[in-house]
Amino acid sequence: MGQQQLLLIILGVIIVGIAIAVGLSLFSAQSVQANKDAITNDLNNLAANAYQYRIRPTSMSGGGNSYAGYTIPTKLQTNENASYTISTQGSATGISFMGTSIQNASNTGQVSIGTDGRSLPTGGWSYNGEFFYVRILSRLPSGGRDFFCPFSEWDIPLHSSLLSQLRGTWGSAAAQLSFY
Repeated sequence: MGQQQLLLIILGVIIVGIAIAVGLSLFSAQSVQANKDAITNDLNNLAANAYQYRIRPTSMSGGGNSYAGYTIPTKLQTNENASYTISTQGSATGISFMGTSIQNASNTGQVSIGTDGRSLPTGGWSYNGEFFYVRILSRLPSGGRDFFCPFSEWDIPLHSSLLSQLRGTWGSAAAQLSFY
């Protein structure tokens, strides 16, 4: 009877330990996603500010239909989410901004905007570090047979080294993956 009770206590401690580890993992993932969302929001605000500069006449300290000469206002250069820089200097047709996370400097978000103040249709938004994910849909062809996920979709943090392995494993099926 004593061994059975000891075994149940050990099993209970292991289960509680696993539950704590899973809880911490979920909390960390939520923190990263919240930081990504905040940086995306800040980059949208920067894009709107740059567009206001672009459409303002030069006589009113604007760009006169150009992003050339735009600088990020001091109050918008850094906050509790990230520090922001101009990654591609402004021209008549566009400008790009990059936000580098305060929590982890390898986590970055970038937006490129065009003449209408919106992100470009191709290459407008990009993310790196823990902000870069791949969504695996429930069915992907894999060497003549289907790859099934137990859920409808999985969100997996994807680092650049894994991306090449994934494309090598699934070949043309990698085109069916959606990146965000």
